[in-house]
Amino acid sequence: MRVLYLTNKPIYPLVDGGCKAMNSFLSCLLENKWEIEHLCISTEKHPFSLPAYPAVLQQKISISSIFVSTKIKFNKAFLALVKGESYSMNRFQSIEITRKIEHLIEQKPFDLVILESLYSTGSLDFLKRQSNLKIIVRTHNVEHKLWEEKSIKSTNLFKKWYLSTLAKQLKKYEIETLRSVDGIATISEQDQNDFKQMAIQSPICTIPVAMPNLEKRIDYNPNTFFFIGSMNWEPNKEAVQRLLNTIFPLIKREIPSAQLILAGSFMPQDLLAHQQDGVKIMGFVDDLTLFFNSNGILLSPIQSGSGVRVKLIEAMNMGLPIISTSKGAEGILHEGQLIIEDNPNNFAQKAVQLYHDSELRAQLGSKAADFAAKNYSTKTIARTIREFVDTL
Repeated sequence: MRVLYLTNKPIYPLVDGGCKAMNSFLSCLLENKWEIEHLCISTEKHPFSLPAYPAVLQQKISISSIFVSTKIKFNKAFLALVKGESYSMNRFQSIEITRKIEHLIEQKPFDLVILESLYSTGSLDFLKRQSNLKIIVRTHNVEHKLWEEKSIKSTNLFKKWYLSTLAKQLKKYEIETLRSVDGIATISEQDQNDFKQMAIQSPICTIPVAMPNLEKRIDYNPNTFFFIGSMNWEPNKEAVQRLLNTIFPLIKREIPSAQLILAGSFMPQDLLAHQQDGVKIMGFVDDLTLFFNSNGILLSPIQSGSGVRVKLIEAMNMGLPIISTSKGAEGILHEGQLIIEDNPNNFAQKAVQLYHDSELRAQLGSKAADFAAKNYSTKTIARTIREFVDTL
């Protein structure tokens, strides 16, 4: 099986959950012993650097990139608005990508093309004209819902109208695109159900984010609270503010010595300069295993967004005790190994309980690790991908 894997940004460096989800998916493709041609879109925000890719991976797959400027240009945004087109998608479209794909096909045809997210579908019309080529779109979210949420939360009337318009245009594009491909790979069951409710009849399969098998469990003695997530994603920013303004102050009332660590890539300067008793702000974490092992309890009070929080699955795989909201745990398989609380007071009380009970931390963490090993292993997910492709 020869596969073209087109991603909307470079996989490496692994700066956020999206990159980690792509890396996980690539590992599953390689587990199936498929021949992989990886083409990524390079942008100002996510530039391509071949040395960032591990040397061992460079030996296994072919890697190339095409630069596309995704800077917002107001004249083009206005024109797209007038035409009723999705400017969010237009920014990622480039004839150069299509020409690159055409060149790769001329060298050696592909059996399967996997387009990572809607933002990689700019060459879809060209790809559909190729004979004997199966096309799968792998989705991370129901994209238009993210813009709907932004519109609902906005207090500026013009911005609310504009975001609502963008959401409607994106929804139209999303439905038309996903109806026209051979298959859709969602990360969560919730997204799969949402697409079916949108009358999208293309074959859909939920393919979770795979995790490597780990033998060593973390140390359950540390009882520091922490949150980790890429801070260029609005739901993570909201979760941090909820922790700082509401949940952690409630915890501090019960535990004056409590410590909260906030970590993640793209940490804004104003947050890095934040001063609050018991709070430590970090930036990007180089060694996630060491970070998880040095801290105790993951707090994830996410309230918006769609898709799956990869960091939570990573934490489960490591055996961490986790408290999350129902929105934060959305799309994640779990059977009681996560504590789910939406009420801030109850969330804080559960945190206090875990702080004082190392046995409960170990119990939850061990259940999470066992469950992740069973349901999120690379071999299990690779088999799911292979079986889905065989049905198309």
